[in-house]
Formats: sequence, structure tokens, C-alpha cells
Amino acid sequence: MRHSTAQHMFLSKSQRTTAFGFDPMLMAFPFINAKFEALSRYSRYLRDNPQDEWKAIKFEQGLRPELQSFIGILEIRDYPTLVNKSRVAEQKMQALEAEKPKEKFNPVGKRFHNRDNKFQKNLRPVPTISKDKQGQALISKNKGCENCGFNHGDQSCPAARITCLKCGKVGHYARCCKSEGQARSRPQNQGRVVTLQGEEVNESDGLIKGMGFIKNKKIIILFDSGATYSFISLSCVKALQLTISCLPFDLCVTTPAEKNLTTSTACLNSTLVYQNVPYNVDLICLPLSGLDVILGMDWLSSNHAVINCSDKSILFAPQSRAIDSPHSSKYFVSALACHRYLVEGAQGYMLLFSSKVEVEDNLTLMPVVGEFLDVFPNDVSSLPPNRELEFSIDLVPGCGPVSIAPYRMSTLELEELKKQLEDLLEKGFIRPNVSPWGAPVLLVKKKDGSMRLCVDYRKLNQVTIKNKYPLPRIDDLLDQLRGASIFSKIDLRSGYHQIRVKSEDIPKTAFRTRYGHYEYVVMPFGVTNAPAIFMDYMNRIFRPFLDKFVVVFIDDILIYSKSVDGHEKHVRMVLQVLRDNKLYAKPEKFEFWLDEVKFLGHTISSKGVTVDSSKPYLSQSTIKEGKLLYGTKNARIISKCLKED
Repeated sequence: MRHSTAQHMFLSKSQRTTAFGFDPMLMAFPFINAKFEALSRYSRYLRDNPQDEWKAIKFEQGLRPELQSFIGILEIRDYPTLVNKSRVAEQKMQALEAEKPKEKFNPVGKRFHNRDNKFQKNLRPVPTISKDKQGQALISKNKGCENCGFNHGDQSCPAARITCLKCGKVGHYARCCKSEGQARSRPQNQGRVVTLQGEEVNESDGLIKGMGFIKNKKIIILFDSGATYSFISLSCVKALQLTISCLPFDLCVTTPAEKNLTTSTACLNSTLVYQNVPYNVDLICLPLSGLDVILGMDWLSSNHAVINCSDKSILFAPQSRAIDSPHSSKYFVSALACHRYLVEGAQGYMLLFSSKVEVEDNLTLMPVVGEFLDVFPNDVSSLPPNRELEFSIDLVPGCGPVSIAPYRMSTLELEELKKQLEDLLEKGFIRPNVSPWGAPVLLVKKKDGSMRLCVDYRKLNQVTIKNKYPLPRIDDLLDQLRGASIFSKIDLRSGYHQIRVKSEDIPKTAFRTRYGHYEYVVMPFGVTNAPAIFMDYMNRIFRPFLDKFVVVFIDDILIYSKSVDGHEKHVRMVLQVLRDNKLYAKPEKFEFWLDEVKFLGHTISSKGVTVDSSKPYLSQSTIKEGKLLYGTKNARIISKCLKED
């Protein structure tokens, strides 16, 4: 190891191997690897320039010639990869050597022939190869084994476990195949799939299943990471009248029962809707029992699906999300490392972003929902019609106008306020006024990062006579869901703004801003009687459906059914009521045809009603926080218990 770098590069091959202190002809791979690692620590070139490419080249030169000829053609220049590949190649070569027929040891490399000391070279017999009329290679039948072509005597044939690449049968090499002239004209691929009977599919708890739609028809889906392709049952293809295409190859599918099924038909580019998202998938036709569709690794990998084994659910990463390679300039660091970098003076940036999900295309593919696209607009841009119920503000006798100075706002808040005022004026929800009434405004950040315009009506609420219309008890609403198995949830868009204010009470809704004095023409958020008035109106329009298949709590609507056919009918009736009364829903928050839904802080499914585990029920320590979750009546008692030791 005392050669300089330049001298070492110009050494002969024998000198280069002995420069590291070992002879590759006498040492096997494990010893070469250990010796190379030990001696490389003393190399000045490796210590100053720890490059994997240089190490890989030197390591490859130190391998046995047999390994060099096998590994050299791969041109691996990553040192850890080269070590692993060399280890695997060494094991393969040892396995091949073990399978070769053993011959009698002759130290002189020659075989004694007769008493006259005549010797014959100890050459391995080679089968004679001849050409037929079509130029195909044939092995002479009179020499060697007909399965492998070699003379191995009474020992086992090495081709006993070999699969022929020509005919697919086990027991002979492709060069010895007798049916070579009858080779397949079509290529053949291999595949795997899990096939179960209908009873096993329904009774097994370890399967990850789901419900989807093809051509607006409900189908049962099995997610199988062990299947190489995606499959569809022949009965489902016939029922849905799907277009069948012929594959350019024959697919031989292996099942757990060690049976091979050959198919050559598929439904290409089929549209499958799962969790309200359409996917294009190629489905290969197979005689499945108890299942409609099996989604295999081809679909799971292309859609970045992640299988959650504990919850038996499927998670999807955004399609634009890419995993950076270790050599990429973009990489992630842990929170601890990030904190250390900031302490050391590194420059950091904060990024705030929001994503908007496009759901218009999804609505058109949903059963029934696609017929009511006008109920799911992206925005409400006009005044609501005159309804049988109007919002009124009844004041305590003898009370005069209430007026409060505007709150102070930052420059960014003022820009957002101006933008939202222009939007409300354009829709006609507000109008300028000169009323003696006036409440201040403020902006509150929503979950998605946007700002909500709120009017502080607390002083007005103090002098308003309360409406005693009862809101429904949550326990009574949940009791109606017993026996239901399919659910759909609708959240109304700008629900309060869909009811007009009485003309004589419009001046009382006035609010003050830096940009002027305005009043609401529609029912605003924050006034004390708004929930009761809106609940009264919702009960009036949905009264025929209440306690049958609809639960309404202010602007949240839950549709529940016991069967798929009944649920389709119920959803159509509810959407028709919304259309007739010109009420609109949020397309980004709709949830249809679900086996489990979250509603009013509870998780509802066919198994029953449970408390939503995502809610922080045990973190409330004040009366105000307790009221938000447990109601006003018992909030003080619960809050007191939480504070006791």
C-alpha cells in the first residue's frame, strides 16, 4: 500500500492485485471483501477521495476471474451495490458447481487408456449440434441425454427441475425441446391472483374490500397486493355489458390452488369510481366467484396507493407527488435537524398553500347525483327567492339603536375586507345604508387558510328577544339511524344567506367598516335567532321525510337507508326538494354512498353509533369549551369534574 496514486494506476494486473495484499485466484468472495475493507483503510487515495466509483473498480479487479466475467458486464460503479451483486453471483456459481456431475479426480488431468501408457485427454463430452432444413438447431439423439444433452451416467439429470423456454414444460432444456417446431405463435405472460369462493369472501375478516361503481352500478372490489394484474369476473362483464378486447398475448394466471388459468381477453380503459374518484383501469377477464373486481399491483402502484393493514383501508397519495432519489438536490430533513440548522443560523422559509379539489367531473359519474348538477354550484351569485319564512329581529321594548366603532385592522386584513365587501355587493347580499345602527367587523381564519368576514352582533343580541324554537336533540336524531347501512351527507352552501330579512329589520343588521356603512338583505351569520329560524325552515320543507330516511340539523342533512335501491330513491327525493326550493349544496363537501360517515361528532355505520375518536373530548377544561361539545345544560358539571384531582 505504499505505491503512489499515479504509480498504482500504471501497475500490471498481477501487481495491482498484489498491491492490496491478496491473490484473487486463491481467495473466495467473502475473504476478498473482508481483506479489501481492511486494507482500504490504509489507502491514502481512498482516505482523501472516498469515491464509490474508484472503490468499485478496484474491488472488481480483485475478484476471481469467474466472478469478474460475470459481474464486469454489468458495469456497476456503486460500491455497496457491487458488493451485494458479487455476493449473490458467488452463491449462484457455488450452486451451479454443486449441481454439476462429479467426475473421478485425476491429478494429472489425463485418463489412463490401456497398458501401453496411452493417454487420452479428459475432455467433457459435448453433444453434436446439427441444422435441419429450416435452420433450427437439433441435438443428435444418439449422443448424450435427451433432456440436457450431456453424458451424466446414472446420476440425476441437471434438467429435472428446469422449465423449457419453448414449450413451458419441466424436465428439459430449450435446446433439447422435441416440440420446438410447434412453438407458440403468441407470446405468453405469467400472473398471480387470489381466488376465493363467495362464502370465504364474505366470512373472511383479513381481506381489504370496498365498494365502487362501473357504469353507475355498484360492484364489490378486493384490493390484492399479491395479484400482478387487475381482474374482473366474467359474470360482472356480462351484467354490465362491457366491451371485451383481445390481448396481444396469452396470460397464464397462477392461483393458490396451484391451478393455471389461461385467458386472453380484457376490458381495456374501463372507468371505475372509488371514493368518488374515477380511475381508468385495464381489467382482465377471469371466472371469479363472490367478487366483481380484483385490483392488483398494477393499479395500486400506478395510483400511489398505501395499504393500512391495521384499519384495513386504502390511502392514496397525490399523483403529482414524487419521491426524490438520494442523488437529487431536493431532500427532506427531520424536525430535529431543521431546528439545529435554524439555531446555527440557516435561512428558513415558511410556505402556506391551499389546494382546491375539482369535483365537477366526479359529480357527473355519481349515481343520481349527476342528474342534479344545478344543486351543486361552485358559488351562489344571486339573491334567494321570497320564501314563506323571513328573518325578523324583535327588540326588547324601549331599546334604542346600538352602534359601536369599527375595530382596528392591519393592511392585509383591510385588503381582504375590501375584496369580500365587493363580492357581497356584487351578489346583492349587502347594500350601503345610513342607519343609526352599526356593529364592528373582524376577519377570522378558516381551516383552509382563507378568511371569513364576521360581524360582531353581541350588543345587538343582548337587546333581541330570543326565539324559543327548539333545536333537535342529538340523541334523538341518532336513535333514528338504527338498522341503516348506507349513508349520504350534504352540507348546504351559504345556508343562512338563503333566507331574506324582513324589510323593516334590515337597518338593524348594519355594520361599519373603513370603506363604508352597509346592511344585510339576507340573514347574516352571528345574530342570535338565525339557527332557530333556519332550523324551522328546514323542518318545514323536509317534514314528510323526517324520522323516515332524513336527519336535519340546521344546514347539515344526513340521508340513511337500509338497502342500495332504497338509498338511490331517497337521495333523488332529497335533491329534488333542494332543487324545488332553490337551496344549494357544497360540491367539495358532499359524501354519497358510504358505509360509514361522521355526523355531529359521531361515527355512524351499520355496526352502530360511536363517538368520533378524532375529537379532543378530554382536553376541555373550561365551561366555554365544554359547552361546544356537551351542550349548555351539563357543561358546568362536566367542566368541574375535569378540574377535580
